Amino acid sequence: MVGDMPWRRAIESVLREARTSLHYKEIAEQIVSQELRRNVGATPAATVSATLTTSINKDGDRSP
Repeated sequence: MVGDMPWRRAIESVLREARTSLHYKEIAEQIVSQELRRNVGATPAATVSATLTTSINKDGDRSP
C-alpha cells in the first residue's frame, strides 16, 4: 500500500514502530520499504536528514 504521508509523519511512524533511535538512513530505508510515501525522490536519506535537522532546530526537545 503506497501512502501519501508527509515526511515528518512518515519519520514519526517509523520511529514509533522501531521504539528506539535509528540513523536517518535507516529511517529512509524503512519509509521506502513500507511505502509510506508515493514520491521519495532521488535521495530520500538526504530528505530525512534535512527534515530532522529542521525539526530539531525549530522544535528542540519536541522533535522526533
